[in-house]
Formats: sequence, C-alpha cells, structure tokens
Amino acid sequence: MFGIGFPELVLILVLALIVFGPDKLPQLARQIARLVWDLKKASEEFKDQLNLDEALRDIEDQESPDKTASSQGRQRSEKEDAAKKGKEDVKSSSPESKKEKKA
Repeated sequence: MFGIGFPELVLILVLALIVFGPDKLPQLARQIARLVWDLKKASEEFKDQLNLDEALRDIEDQESPDKTASSQGRQRSEKEDAAKKGKEDVKSSSPESKKEKKA
C-alpha cells in the first residue's frame, strides 16, 4: 500500500482514537471513506472523458485525411492571396508609387 505495515496501522488507529474519541471516530471514518470514494469516481470520470476525446480525434483522423489536406490547401491559398493583396497595398501606399501617379 504505502509502505505501512500492520504495527504502523495499529499505532495510527490508536492515536486517532485518542485524539478524536470513540464517539467521533466512526463519523470521521465515514467522511474519509466518502471523500476517497468521490475522488475515485471523479478520477474515473476524468479518465473516461480523456479516452472519449482521444477516440473521437482518432475517428476524425481516420474519416477525413483528404478533407484535412484539402482544407490545409485552401488555407494556404487564402494566406497567399492575403499576402499578395498586402504587398499590393504596400506598393500603392509607398512614396515612389505616389510620385509615379503624379507624373
């Protein structure tokens, strides 16, 4: 478990009995057990959610490798178009182009 042997466990229980008293010890044990159970349940739910997300990603990757490639191509061409437009805007606003327009 945690490297705690039987003698250490008995010592811990005796100290708890002395500190908390015989009346509150069962109530304290129930609260600790409930806390441990809730933590275990929450961790299992978290693991299940992570596994579900991973499974969904795997399914999406298997279903649409072509869609991913085509969407990346579309994004690349949109970026190239935006870059060309940006270069044209820069050229039209430069002082040299203003001189050429005046002449």
